[in-house]
Amino acid sequence: MNLFSEVSVLREWGVAGRDGQSVINIYGNLREASVAADSHRNRMIKRGYNRDGLASQATAD
Repeated sequence: MNLFSEVSVLREWGVAGRDGQSVINIYGNLREASVAADSHRNRMIKRGYNRDGLASQATAD
């Protein structure tokens, strides 16, 4: 929370071992920020990323 009672969500991404990118989104309250962060996380999981931000890879048995 900042001096203006806004809540920020920081997202970072990129290729391992290289400089990544980031974006900060500002929300009016903690609930809005939490909903936005959860929504983004769920989209990424549906795309095959895990909680550590790494894309899942199928392994041959």
